[in-house]
Amino acid sequence: MSTASIQDDTISPKSRLVASLFCFLFGGLGVHDFYLGKKVLGLVKIILLVVALIGAGVYVGAFAKVADRVASGGSVPITDGMMIGVILMGIPIIILSIWILVDFIIILAGSAKDKQGKKVKNWMDK
Repeated sequence: MSTASIQDDTISPKSRLVASLFCFLFGGLGVHDFYLGKKVLGLVKIILLVVALIGAGVYVGAFAKVADRVASGGSVPITDGMMIGVILMGIPIIILSIWILVDFIIILAGSAKDKQGKKVKNWMDK
């Protein structure tokens, strides 16, 4: 058995360049995970993004009500809707941001693995 065949068995045919670009540009959608065959991780990232978008909608809706109240001469209360929106938006965004940054660093370092457990080392497809 030659050394070349051992390396071919442990190195993924996927491109590190493509994976890193997908992670940088579309990390919140988990495109790099789908590219590497990790569908569950990609779906989890999409769910986190959807929850964050729902939280943003809740926040904006509550903020609009507060703005109407202020426009009619009322006080500026922080409503429960605003707090729920901040939590629903903030926590998933923090988790996603850290997760995507770590994924990006791992891919650039050549330590990322595809679904079969092979390292994504090559910058271009084989």
